[in-house]
Amino acid sequence: MFSPFFRLLLLLACIAISILGAMNNNWILLSISTIASALLLWDYLRASTITLALRRYYQSRYEEMSKLLEHVRNPKRLSKKNEARFYFLKAVEAWEKDDFKSAKIALLEALHGNMSKETLETRAYLLLIDISILLKDNKQAKDYFEQLRGRKIEKKLLPTLEKLQMYFSNK
Repeated sequence: MFSPFFRLLLLLACIAISILGAMNNNWILLSISTIASALLLWDYLRASTITLALRRYYQSRYEEMSKLLEHVRNPKRLSKKNEARFYFLKAVEAWEKDDFKSAKIALLEALHGNMSKETLETRAYLLLIDISILLKDNKQAKDYFEQLRGRKIEKKLLPTLEKLQMYFSNK
């Protein structure tokens, strides 16, 4: 939710408040700042910068998204939802660099997890369809397209879906 720099500033502020609370024997202030520090650290371990990177993805700011993903040291420590989102964003990053095989592996890893947002899963399947078509694997692309049936589709993705329907009806 917060950038690493802002989290550090908040953590330093909590430490300063804890010191002031300890010096003045203000146990309430000390307790509150300690709990806030613990929550900040816990949130960083479970979410890291995934929420910010996802926001950059929706804004099509892929370079900033990539920089935020670099802050994730160990994706296995993230919550299951954020781990799946991490792999989805890594797939988008690889897709942007035309590394389609790595993107496909990351997308399958993301779909294996639980992104908890059906629209992200839809986007993952659309990327898999695109990658399969680019890799000239039309049968696999059609299989991914069939998995889209009944899923929630964002309005701005409907034209893409219609083009894919026409593509597969002509094949």
